[in-house]
This record gives sequence, C-alpha cells and structure tokens, in this order.
Amino acid sequence: MRVLLTLLLAASVGWWTPGGAALAVEVLDRHFDTDGDRYELRVTFLVEAPPDVLWSYLTDYDALSRYSESIRESRLVSRSDDEIEVTSVVHSCVFVFCRTIRRHERVTEYYPERIDAEVDPENSNLRAGSTRWELQPEAGGTRLTIQMHVEPDFWVPGFIGKTRIQRATLRETTELLRYIERDYRTNR
Repeated sequence: MRVLLTLLLAASVGWWTPGGAALAVEVLDRHFDTDGDRYELRVTFLVEAPPDVLWSYLTDYDALSRYSESIRESRLVSRSDDEIEVTSVVHSCVFVFCRTIRRHERVTEYYPERIDAEVDPENSNLRAGSTRWELQPEAGGTRLTIQMHVEPDFWVPGFIGKTRIQRATLRETTELLRYIERDYRTNR
C-alpha cells in the first residue's frame, strides 16, 4: 500500500510515469511581473525533445488542443509567405476564478529558432498581448524560453494576485510541454 501511495504521489507531481520514464520538463529560470493590467512572464524550460521536433509540435496549430486540457480550440486561420493567423480558445482557472480567453494572433515563424505571436485585439478578448518562443539546442533536448505579455480586456479580481497567475501559467505550459515530451518518446 505504501508503494502504491508513493507512486501515485510521484505521478501527480510528474516524477514518474507508468512506463517508467520520468517527465523531464524542467523550469530553469522564471520571472513574472505585473504593471497595472499588464502581466509579463519570462520562463526558460529544458525539454527532452530536439528543437526540430519541439518546433513541429508547437507549429501544428490545428493540433494544439490535443496537447493541453486548457486549450479548448486552436486552428490555423490563414497562412501566407510571411505571416500566419491562428485563433485559439483557452480556458484557464486561477484559484476559483475561471476565464475563457479568446485569442486571434498574427504569427511569424523564424525556423528553427523562434516563433513570434502578436494578439489582434479586435478579434480577441485581450487588449494586447504577445508571445515569443525561442528554441535553442541543449544537450539531450531543447532550451525553450518563452516571453509573454498579456493585457486582459476583462476584469481580474485583485485577490487573484500575481503569484497565482504565475502558477497557473507555469502549470498550463508545463502540461503542454510534458505532453509533447511523452508523445515524442512514445512515437520516436
């Protein structure tokens, strides 16, 4: 019984999976700040998947909702030579406050190193926002740095606090990256 409880605890925090492989997504560095209604996050992860593999998952816009429970919908709207339009619906909860975030973004890809996304506020429930995903080869995988700022066009209760928003954002991003790692390991 004690072994079963230990395995359940380890699985719940991502140290062990039934296949025996640890989920290795590691947070190397993070910074979170707020300025009024503007939230900024910079976090660096180590992901056990090569940059080209991680790139292929992150740019498969129609499949992103399969990688994370918080991404309810994601689809490629259009693609031209220099710009991509993507729409997504993300349901996120911080403490007891849940919100559905609708984003329409203009995405620019700089294969294989960087993905930039800029929110189109006219088609989103965000006043402003941008995300940069930087991928660098690292021994055994990819160093992924995400820089993000977002300004919601909806009320966020003051009791939520920046610590809870930071935790929710890290949890949801780590969930996405763990899925990618697990899927990559299973299918390589």
